[in-house]
Amino acid sequence: MTLPAATVGVAYGETVHGKRGQRPIFLRHHVGRPARLALSGAGALSGTPTAGGSFGITITATDAGGFTGVRDYTLTVAAPTVTLTPETLPAARRGPRTARRSPRPAARRPTPMR
Repeated sequence: MTLPAATVGVAYGETVHGKRGQRPIFLRHHVGRPARLALSGAGALSGTPTAGGSFGITITATDAGGFTGVRDYTLTVAAPTVTLTPETLPAARRGPRTARRSPRPAARRPTPMR
């Protein structure tokens, strides 16, 4: 089963529910899970993922009687969209002309002899 997609650096939240068991039903993950996402015992998968990719997450539901159910999920975490502004650069303007001259070395005056 596929979970709704997430994006790196953007807060994520999705709830997984356990059904048809004796209440309360406790959920926990076995393997998978992107960094910075956590699964609560009530089934809330939340946090802000820090890495992109496709992650396989195995979640086990255990009811009050000790019976369990297991399901594998896939969560795709997309890279963030990087944009640059402005979209276009303003037209170039011609500035005043400046002459480029090499500075002349200062003339040395002869030192008078004494």
